[in-house]
Amino acid sequence: MGNSINHLELLRSIDNNTFLENIKKIYCPFIVLPPNPDCDDILAQSIAWLEKLGVADKNYDYKPMLAYMKLSAPSTFNEEQLRLYSDWFLLTNFVDEVIGESIENINHMQIIVDAFSKALKGRPANLPQINNLPQAKLSLVNNTINAINDFHSNLSKFPGNKKYFMNNCILQLRSLIVENHLRNSNSINSSLIDYMDLRASSIGMIYMAEILAIIANIHPSNKARNSFAFSMLRRISARHCGAMNDIFSLKKDLRDGDIGNIVLAIHKAHNLSDINEAITSAIEYTNNMIHTFLTLKELLAEDKVSLQFIAILEMIMSVNIKALMMSKRYQ
Repeated sequence: MGNSINHLELLRSIDNNTFLENIKKIYCPFIVLPPNPDCDDILAQSIAWLEKLGVADKNYDYKPMLAYMKLSAPSTFNEEQLRLYSDWFLLTNFVDEVIGESIENINHMQIIVDAFSKALKGRPANLPQINNLPQAKLSLVNNTINAINDFHSNLSKFPGNKKYFMNNCILQLRSLIVENHLRNSNSINSSLIDYMDLRASSIGMIYMAEILAIIANIHPSNKARNSFAFSMLRRISARHCGAMNDIFSLKKDLRDGDIGNIVLAIHKAHNLSDINEAITSAIEYTNNMIHTFLTLKELLAEDKVSLQFIAILEMIMSVNIKALMMSKRYQ
């Protein structure tokens, strides 16, 4: 299963009509609220900031990223809250798409993420020499370090818990290391549950949910956070986002020879002969996640603050699907 010939055989055996019919069966009943009316102006400011620092490219197709940002930004955010979210959202998406997708060596990714994390804490973050990293990529990484340093400076204006905010930002950056490991290791040999837990930890969106909650001043109690229901709701939402990314990126992963994909994990775990059957099973698996999520949510029905946080998780899952449907990245 690990060689490119088998990947190409599986790619050729995907029935496009069956694939599209399966996509229509995705169950995600959560409402996506109207976009924040100030989004366009704030996004333009964030893009100009990143272009000035040499992170963003003026020729880049921003549409899918901006659509996700506009759908996920709460309409209740004021301009300061929106700018903080917009800057970090766009910065991490460029890190993921431009850097995360192109660094194959996990040691190189570790070095880069460590430098990013230091910059986020306001510490000197000189990038060590990385052999075989093209100069253009090295310049982009250094520009990103400067942008993260600038973001840290601007964070001084944030009235909330800066330490908790930065910790979640760092966890989101470190998820790139897990994603790199998934793309380049034999994770397909893991059990389905082990694979999904590993995939969940590679999803930066769960940390973005925490960041959104901090900016919105939503702080579930430690008692709630330590409850089985709350921890499972976070885990399910991360698993769901990871599984959805895998389903939509299946063809791209097969073309690229990537083996970290829930469809391939199910195909192997269930010893299926037909990849289309594995796709159907993957959709059913994610739909069952949503049913479990809704059941667990009922256990916290009396906790208003937890429900506010859960609403962010619901929005993240729903917007993720909409963004995947619009994005050309995984086609």
